[in-house]
Amino acid sequence: MRRYVPRRRVNLSLSMVPAVAGHFLGPRARRASIVRELELALSGRFNGMPVLAVDSGRKAMVLILQAVTLQPGSRVLVPDYTLDSLALLIRDLGLQPVPVDVCTRDFNIDPGLFEKAVLEHEPAVLVAPHMFGMPFDIRTIIDACKRHNIFLIEDCAHALGTNYDGRQVGTFGDAAILSFSSIKAVHGLGGGAALFKDPELAEKAQELILENVKGYEVGRIAGATLVEELAFNPRLFGLLAGPLLSRPGFADALRNLYRSGKSGHGTGNKRKKTVPRRISGIQAALCLAGLKELGKGKNMRRKLSRIYRSGLQGIVHLQDIRQGSDPFPFAQVVRLDRPAREITGKLYKQGIDAGKGLEIMQSCSKALGMPPLPNTKKLLETCLELPMSSRMRDSDARRVVDALTSILE
Repeated sequence: MRRYVPRRRVNLSLSMVPAVAGHFLGPRARRASIVRELELALSGRFNGMPVLAVDSGRKAMVLILQAVTLQPGSRVLVPDYTLDSLALLIRDLGLQPVPVDVCTRDFNIDPGLFEKAVLEHEPAVLVAPHMFGMPFDIRTIIDACKRHNIFLIEDCAHALGTNYDGRQVGTFGDAAILSFSSIKAVHGLGGGAALFKDPELAEKAQELILENVKGYEVGRIAGATLVEELAFNPRLFGLLAGPLLSRPGFADALRNLYRSGKSGHGTGNKRKKTVPRRISGIQAALCLAGLKELGKGKNMRRKLSRIYRSGLQGIVHLQDIRQGSDPFPFAQVVRLDRPAREITGKLYKQGIDAGKGLEIMQSCSKALGMPPLPNTKKLLETCLELPMSSRMRDSDARRVVDALTSILE
């Protein structure tokens, strides 16, 4: 029976079991202080930056933008090629998101186009993700932000564990965000964190957090995560992989399931969706356990990345690794010389789940009612996300390499 190779897996480890048990069975005093313990642990990793752990990465972004003193309508530069919810979040806060195109070599914001956008739009803020764990051009971007007095938010949702010049990314800008959703480097049944260079800004942000995540909301995320784990378990799914993966429309079902556990904690109340809330104790306990496993997970992903890079060199366009960087390989996204939709169905038939187009990233321009910018349009058409997780076998990565090589050559 052919083994199914899922694109992603929930980031689970045995260390989570004692973390959960210890939280519920341990001293009440520790249960009350564990969120602060997580914040201090993260602060130690990020050069002592003040940290506030909240209910999602998106809420961390909201918290930072609310804490910074911005006039209504202030312009915020964002990469076009990222999750389109970022642009909508900024717009909902009464600010003006301005998409900037990205580089087709590393999928990060293009420094030259960024400089041009600065002169044209005079932005107050730049939100810059380290896409798929690869650092953007930090030196160039930092220099431009300092010259033009732009507040830089590093989006490290993919990049916890990524270093540049010996420093964890997220420590170079004025603020940063982390995400702890089910497939991230550290998994806490949802949750996120906002990091600040200025302690006074962190104190101001802390005053905006008025309530905690409720237990039943964590339970809902846990349920969605369980569905995700069962649906993409190679052993359970193996019997169905052949007939289902080749069916039209099944990729959409995969995408919906992948996102089912990452939808935040909103309850339908508009205020609940926009006001950041404190992460729960059980989520903090899981994150602390995940931090201890971060190095192990990074090494496992590095091995998989090396297999992909050595096997696919010259066959696809690999994401550039910037000199001086030590990335956490969050995802293995490659660029093809043809539309990715021509390839995914052929991989599905071989039991290999690969992502394309909007399944990988979206266009902020399109979300705002404009056509995608040129490079973003190209990436949406030609990028392919290959299977990658800390629980993936080396043999599965080699199988993906062999399958993709046979299709493309």
